[in-house]
Amino acid sequence: MCAGPHGSGETSPHALSPEQAAHVAEALALSSAPFVWAAGTLTVLPEGFEVATASRGMVIRGWAPQVEILRHRAVGWFLMHCGMNTLLEAVSAGVAMLAWPMGADHFINRVLLREAGVAIDVAEGADAVPDAAQMAKAIAAAVGDEGKPIRERAMELGCKAVAAVGRVGALTGTCKSWFAFWLMSTSACRPPIDMGIFLFGLPYRKSTPRE
Repeated sequence: MCAGPHGSGETSPHALSPEQAAHVAEALALSSAPFVWAAGTLTVLPEGFEVATASRGMVIRGWAPQVEILRHRAVGWFLMHCGMNTLLEAVSAGVAMLAWPMGADHFINRVLLREAGVAIDVAEGADAVPDAAQMAKAIAAAVGDEGKPIRERAMELGCKAVAAVGRVGALTGTCKSWFAFWLMSTSACRPPIDMGIFLFGLPYRKSTPRE
């Protein structure tokens, strides 16, 4: 699993508070899911969390290659706030999403993701403190058999995204929204994946089409 630009604390308006980070950490510990968490340099994690989960998880402090991580075959899910740039990166990588919308366009994007069948909700709102037990249950379901149809759907969309970018080139401005709407309303050429989860907490970094 991986968690997406909620922010590292340095620049993002959606950085996780210590209380939010603690509940996400507890959920990961309870879920037993393998994960990568790019937490930035300022995110406060519970004492002992990294040591306790070192056998199945990695916490990255500082810069991390978001696009490359999303494209890795071991990543099956992406915990993210549903911003359009991050959404398009995840879709084009064929990765299913754990949605935590926090503001602006995040909420309508979350609706599109749900209707497309490539995301499940885990929290809502910038100030929300997720229930660790419920989040752990959602994560466990996502990486298990229950989440398989969503992962397969995400891979299908990933192939469509790569093909579409190959035809029309890079997208800018409002074209991104129309492209996302078309892509998710139509229903990958991504290799079979394991069920790792990626939690990302760094500012947005532009991507390139999946190789």
